[in-house]
Amino acid sequence: MKNSRAIYNTFVSQTGPYDCGIACLGMLLNYAGRYIDADKLILDYPVSENGLSLLELRNIARDLQFASRCVTMDLTFLRAAKTPCILHTINHTGANHFVVCFGAEMRSGSYRYLIGDPATQMRFISEKDLVEIWPGFAALYFDLVKLNLCGIKHHPWLILLKIKAFRKALLISIPFLSTCSTILGIALSWMLQRGINDSLADKKNSIVIAVVLLLLFMMLFKSLLSHVRQHILIMLNGAVRDRFTGSFIRKVLSAGFNEDTIKKGVADIQKIQNALSAFFAVLMSEGCIISMTVAALWYFDPAVGLINTTYLVLITLLAFRSSPEFAYQQAALSELSASAENALFRTIRSFTDVTDRAGTLQIHLQNQMNCLGRAKALALAISRSHLWYEWMGTVNVIAVFIFCLYNIRHQAISYNTLMAEVILSYFVSALMPKVCNVFSVISEGSRLARRYLNI
Repeated sequence: MKNSRAIYNTFVSQTGPYDCGIACLGMLLNYAGRYIDADKLILDYPVSENGLSLLELRNIARDLQFASRCVTMDLTFLRAAKTPCILHTINHTGANHFVVCFGAEMRSGSYRYLIGDPATQMRFISEKDLVEIWPGFAALYFDLVKLNLCGIKHHPWLILLKIKAFRKALLISIPFLSTCSTILGIALSWMLQRGINDSLADKKNSIVIAVVLLLLFMMLFKSLLSHVRQHILIMLNGAVRDRFTGSFIRKVLSAGFNEDTIKKGVADIQKIQNALSAFFAVLMSEGCIISMTVAALWYFDPAVGLINTTYLVLITLLAFRSSPEFAYQQAALSELSASAENALFRTIRSFTDVTDRAGTLQIHLQNQMNCLGRAKALALAISRSHLWYEWMGTVNVIAVFIFCLYNIRHQAISYNTLMAEVILSYFVSALMPKVCNVFSVISEGSRLARRYLNI
């Protein structure tokens, strides 16, 4: 589907159990490039415990300058639709629920639809699955909503750089300290290797003592750098939490939210913290080290640099392709678990007949087992993804080794050069899976940061 990656960035999650319709309108505002209007709508529009009807959504859309109609449509019309539409569906609990359909595409002989579900995430679903949750074929059809790509400056990840809760110099210090710590580690390894090659037994005692003291100093300094880096991360997390939690509490006191919305807001702020930590402590730090390593390989041997660059491109594409699905499954699991727990608590509070207690609790126990089963399936899927990352890294190192071995046979490089290039390639392959694993965390947290930034 054309522009599906850009459409993923328009996703909006609902803040409470009843505002799925408002979240769907927020997605359409993001789709049209009206990000500020979307954030304001999500946080400021009050929704009762009865939720909203399709007609009420149409009236709100009209106030937002969206021309729309309440319609019933068949699958043939939905397949050919050129603009997004809001579908009136039934969720897994049997409750009314709104989702956004952004379009359809043919894949392997059948249609699939890009659905933005504000309770979970955005993903493609099959036509069979869509029919199961959309029995009435009721929808809010929009006459003209154009995708407005506002450029890289509105990318959700860059929102993390706009959080005014800390000095920007601290952001540079984290990758800088990580790089320095890595260089010191390499220097330590090099000194120990030199000590093995050039025996210290033949050296004067003063030289041996000087080498030992130098190693001790380097190790202590490396530990100090790691401590300072961790201290800065703790400061950043504290500053971000104070910034967003304080604003959210003031919003709650002034506007008034229900208990579920408050819990969701606190959880969202924690996700923003996790995204910020992952962005600076992993993506920027390890990313900077990987970039420097690959640049060094390009300088000394362009062919080896090309092999590593190809590996980086392929593994990044794989990670970006799989991260939305993992984010969806994680969000769906969290939503299912929360629903099961809330239903259990409500049932326990309302118990009046002891004879019905065992049967009712058995139903809730089955719900919890379903959650555990989905959690296991998600863990296995993530594990398989990690295995693919490891295999790709192994292929990268083997390709570099074979190429260097070919050059040695033709006396183009020395054995020391071969070892250096293979070790650096292994270093890149070891760091890259760690970077790929934080993509979904950063994507989810950065979208939430855009919502809460202007409270």
